[in-house]
Amino acid sequence: MHQLSEERRNELEIKWLTGTITDEEAELYAIWYNSNQDNDIYVEECLASDENNHEKKMLKNILGAINESSENKRNTNILLHNKWQVAASIFFILGIGIYLIFTLSGKKADNETLFLSASDIMPAQKGAVLTLDNGTKVILDSLSNGWSATQSTATVTVKHGQLVYQVPQSAASKEIVYNTISTPRGRQYNLALPDGTKVWLNAGSSLHYPVSFDDTLRVVELEGEGYFEVKHDAKHPFRIKAAGYTIEDIGTSFDVNAYNDEPQMKTTLVEGSVKIGNIYLKPNQQAVISQSGISVKTIKSEDAIAWKNGYFSFTGADINEIMRQISRWYDVDVKFEGQPNMKLFEGEIGRSLTLKQLFDGLKRMNVHFKIEGKVVTIFP
Repeated sequence: MHQLSEERRNELEIKWLTGTITDEEAELYAIWYNSNQDNDIYVEECLASDENNHEKKMLKNILGAINESSENKRNTNILLHNKWQVAASIFFILGIGIYLIFTLSGKKADNETLFLSASDIMPAQKGAVLTLDNGTKVILDSLSNGWSATQSTATVTVKHGQLVYQVPQSAASKEIVYNTISTPRGRQYNLALPDGTKVWLNAGSSLHYPVSFDDTLRVVELEGEGYFEVKHDAKHPFRIKAAGYTIEDIGTSFDVNAYNDEPQMKTTLVEGSVKIGNIYLKPNQQAVISQSGISVKTIKSEDAIAWKNGYFSFTGADINEIMRQISRWYDVDVKFEGQPNMKLFEGEIGRSLTLKQLFDGLKRMNVHFKIEGKVVTIFP
């Protein structure tokens, strides 16, 4: 059986999407797919939910794409509106599509028909800037797996694209030193804090934290958006300071959205409980903080953490909020000409799509736009 590592397969998938895959690489990927016909192939939960419909959709898209006119630059069935639809068309491009185009049509696909321009803007990649206590900046994108360093009593290591802090229990206490990890626009990253708490940072965010916690509180400061899976310890409360508020964990997985350019700060509970002021949240509740105070509403928590799971959820969002998300994720500037339509949107779109693919999908939501370099203009 032909095997490809997950890293190599992801690399080939990206090359297929961007039109940079070589003939040899495309054939390698086709052989891999063909040799795994009898095995389960993992598709993220956020992209697929119905196996039978998933398969039918793939086959329909494949046959349609092979017969497509050369004037159609891409398969228009890539996007929206629900999870298995997105999975069907994306998985077609990444897997079965290569295999059938090579074996059924007897010739290679026309690059102008199925491949996107290599100059299309790619989605965010894994990467961040680590600022040490002494001001030294480390570009995490450039560090290889296994890189490690020592700070105070902590050892920091890069493990499979994640920054991991470890502090021996026997380590003598020293003066607390702080690091800050920042994800610019177009980057995302995750890390494990010295207490075992896991943090995922969305694009355009930063987290300020000690490299080892003291014997009382565990306190970090967040700007932007982060998803936290807290290592609960009742004797040492975990607290997050964001936008002037303190969020306290009580055995929890939760999301905090505290971007400076957002009109509201939102904390959404997935599991456990959190405390904000005198308010305790239950799972699937969201605390919304604005100039008028704090309100609590019930939502689907998966909508709030869609970004962590690989897709945009635009449910209940207006065009301004959607464009702020897109601006951070693709590192583009967005401007409006005329008064935008302020209707609320519904739907989900994969975050692995290129900018052109994403906006081609937004056409179906009647979003009118123009892309020039790294500037997107939205029209009424």
